[in-house]
Amino acid sequence: MEQMTFSDFMDKHMAPPLSRTTDPIGSFEAADKHFRTGTQWQHFKIIYTALKDHPGSTSKELTRHCSLDRHQIARRLPEMARMNLVEKGPSRICEMGGTRALTWSVK
Repeated sequence: MEQMTFSDFMDKHMAPPLSRTTDPIGSFEAADKHFRTGTQWQHFKIIYTALKDHPGSTSKELTRHCSLDRHQIARRLPEMARMNLVEKGPSRICEMGGTRALTWSVK
């Protein structure tokens, strides 16, 4: 089975919501700006590319391979998992953080 490219996938799928109904109004405003400016999609593409080249990485380890910080990556990975772009792997001791963390891979 041929792996779908990121661009092909994005052409067919919508991103999951960035805020919960119980979040304060500021969260909705930030989520709207993030979506309207294309930042969300840019982050997805950056993370997808880094993870494709470095499967089995933790969110903190991915910071070595892309321009995003750990918090940006950690926020996007579950969204990308809900879109079936990436999947959780086993947890292990992170090489950078020294603590147990989830690993991630491209589906």
